[in-house]
Amino acid sequence: MYLVPFLKYPANPPAVGQADTIGARTGWYLVAVLASVMLTVAVVWLARTLANRLGGWNAGLLAAGL
Repeated sequence: MYLVPFLKYPANPPAVGQADTIGARTGWYLVAVLASVMLTVAVVWLARTLANRLGGWNAGLLAAGL
């Protein structure tokens, strides 16, 4: 959940001094966080679904890899 927003938005973005863009930057950061949460939930669900067929460790690796 932390990796996607961290990679997309640096701590000090180039437009940090422009007050006109703060609303847009905040909105897109929130979208990145929500997408990251949804992807995390999907990976956990997929890993649990595949665990019966592949075993827990292999299912977790495959889900995280996808």
